[in-house]
Amino acid sequence: MSNFSSIFPAGLTGSGNKASEGQNQPSKQLGQNEFFELMTAQLQHQDPLNPTENDALIAQVAQFSTVDGIHEMQRSIEALAGSFQSTQALQASTLVGREVLVNADRAVLEQGKDVIGAIEVDAPVSTLSVDVTTPSGALVRKIDLGRQESGRVSFAWDGRDDRGQPAAPGQYTIQALVERDGEMLKLPTLLQSKVQSVTLNREPGMITLNLRHHNSVPLAQIAELL
Repeated sequence: MSNFSSIFPAGLTGSGNKASEGQNQPSKQLGQNEFFELMTAQLQHQDPLNPTENDALIAQVAQFSTVDGIHEMQRSIEALAGSFQSTQALQASTLVGREVLVNADRAVLEQGKDVIGAIEVDAPVSTLSVDVTTPSGALVRKIDLGRQESGRVSFAWDGRDDRGQPAAPGQYTIQALVERDGEMLKLPTLLQSKVQSVTLNREPGMITLNLRHHNSVPLAQIAELL
């Protein structure tokens, strides 16, 4: 049985010769029509005393069908991914201007506004408090939340110190504390922040929210959309 290279001269490939800048550039793709043309030529030039067996023909057709099916599936997946990203972009645009809760311990106090947050309490506690301190560590306000069950506990700081005087606008540290077995322990805090813009990353499913007073964070790390 003759092979393809012995039947056709070098340079004859899938979709024929294409002119490019005055020179013939052979295509590297083998289309369906070209495949069956080559198979027909193979049958015409085969050795009559040793013809191609049916199993071999079926195997060649099955191999081409498999490869062609994979290409079609890849094109379908690419189209689906493009549609998914477009849907993500549309959904992400609706988040701009919304308030979210994000894992953080630094808050920016603005004139006339409260600092709002929450605490993840993993077990019932007899005493829960929130300390507001300056970047240097000076205590500005202690907010006593008393006894709390497990779950998410909300809190708000009105921007006043322990004497009832307005604190200066700026950055403050927010720290949640509980007493367990005579020891003061810290608990994670969530702070409210506004979404200013949204970034769509190259990886499918990756959306980054750019927050007003906090770092940019992936959408998956947002604790709650308010």
